Amino acid sequence: MHKKICFTLSMAAFIFSAAVSMAASENEQFDKAKDLSINRQWDSAIEAFDRFISDYPQSALQDDALFWTAYCLEKKGDNLIEAYMAFEQLIRDFPTSVWADDARMHQIGLAETMVRRGNEDFSVFLNEMLEAEDVNYRQQAAMALGRLGDAKALPVLESMQNNPTFANLVQPIIDALRTSEPSATIKQEQPGYIGLGVEQSIEKPKKVKKERSFLFFKTTRYKQYRAMLRDDDSWTEEELVLFGMWEILDTDLFKELSALDGFDRQEWLRKYWKSQDPTPTTDTNEAYDEFISRVHKAKAEYGERWNARHLRFLRDQFIRDGWLHAPWDARGELYIKYGEPDFISPHGFQQQLWEYNRYKVDFIVSQYMTNIYGQAIFPGPLSDEVHKQAPYYVEHNFIFKKEFKFGMDYGTHDFIENLKIDSDKPFNVVNHEIVIPYSIPAKEFKMIDKNGQSAIEYQEDVVIFNTDWQPVWQTHHFRQLVQANKKDWKKNKEIRMEIKLPLSPGDYLMAIRLKDAHRDDIGIFKMDFRVK
Repeated sequence: MHKKICFTLSMAAFIFSAAVSMAASENEQFDKAKDLSINRQWDSAIEAFDRFISDYPQSALQDDALFWTAYCLEKKGDNLIEAYMAFEQLIRDFPTSVWADDARMHQIGLAETMVRRGNEDFSVFLNEMLEAEDVNYRQQAAMALGRLGDAKALPVLESMQNNPTFANLVQPIIDALRTSEPSATIKQEQPGYIGLGVEQSIEKPKKVKKERSFLFFKTTRYKQYRAMLRDDDSWTEEELVLFGMWEILDTDLFKELSALDGFDRQEWLRKYWKSQDPTPTTDTNEAYDEFISRVHKAKAEYGERWNARHLRFLRDQFIRDGWLHAPWDARGELYIKYGEPDFISPHGFQQQLWEYNRYKVDFIVSQYMTNIYGQAIFPGPLSDEVHKQAPYYVEHNFIFKKEFKFGMDYGTHDFIENLKIDSDKPFNVVNHEIVIPYSIPAKEFKMIDKNGQSAIEYQEDVVIFNTDWQPVWQTHHFRQLVQANKKDWKKNKEIRMEIKLPLSPGDYLMAIRLKDAHRDDIGIFKMDFRVK
């Protein structure tokens, strides 16, 4: 019995000693990481805190380590969005942490900095904080928005005037906002923090009209992106097409599409791509065929994964095995939107320079990562030179714009600009038919000799669609028009014809195709019209 008691006491002492040793080791590793941050060795500190988080997942210092990781990322300064996201993870995972409020304050400061640098999407977050329940958040957000020249901050700023702590800080901001002065110098620390007394000026950032929230991570667009990611490579055709549509559609349109499934989704896609069809009078839809081809090539050539990443934050931007990832990287995004570049050349480590001379732009694009956080595609030297007078022009009109650029090569001369249709008012039904008049200069056609006379011959195809892009009527005529000689054509100048259609009242879409019978000249015209 005595031996059993001694053994039990010995084991208890051993366990207690091991626990003390482990706690000492845990505290020692944390302190070493903290010392690195105090000495401003940001990269080493980030790595040390990351090891601590991995080695001690149950530690009471997990939230401390996460906060200081985010702080070091912020101070390092080369990826403020990653710092912002690290603070967000702390707030999400440890909402009751003593660091949670500090993390939110740092986010406000980071958001102000990023808006000032042109990322106006983070003003969404600042405006949300302006309405927050926590008065400290409201005040910090008001200071930030006020320095950025946003008059919506005035009510909160004015409420701070009676507080001796804030009066001297907010008064210059209020004065500048009321007088619309862009640069009143005030005593203020770095964006988002009150009271350290570092000089900073109020200035209105350049107003650049951008799609709402192309970077801000909480947006609907980001949620759409996250919902489609996979942690393997078993992409179905439907998933690839949906991701491709996300690359080219604006947020609201994609929301419409993604809310549907089965037949309804296929019908939505059919109508959308029929509206983009460059040759709507034929069964072939060249725009849709090109889109599908680009999606397949993006996956095949730009979906390669690279497994050397060891990051804790923003993982969903990387194409890596085992992590949630997109089917292609930023090169695939560009390819789906703009097609084959004119030139591709290496540009630094895991970067390429893509040149689109036809659009007078080029891009520095990263491999193995997407542009969801705006970190993978940047204007190239050609873009900077051509658009140097228009800051953020390339970002707004190309990098963050959702579009599908496709120039149909008809292999012919296009004369459609000279085709005119009298459609100033709704067409009326007469004898159960409507009459649509059109005119086109005779010189657009080749004049041939026909039994001693001068003739023009062309094929006229007309297809009428309802508002669901279903064909409801079509006509096909071979037109042969004859004059005594070419001089008579010069006198008359215009060919005037009528298209008669048996349509009931309603809204329609019309496509007209005129093809010269004797040379490769073609005209395709589309319009909406109403029958009363």
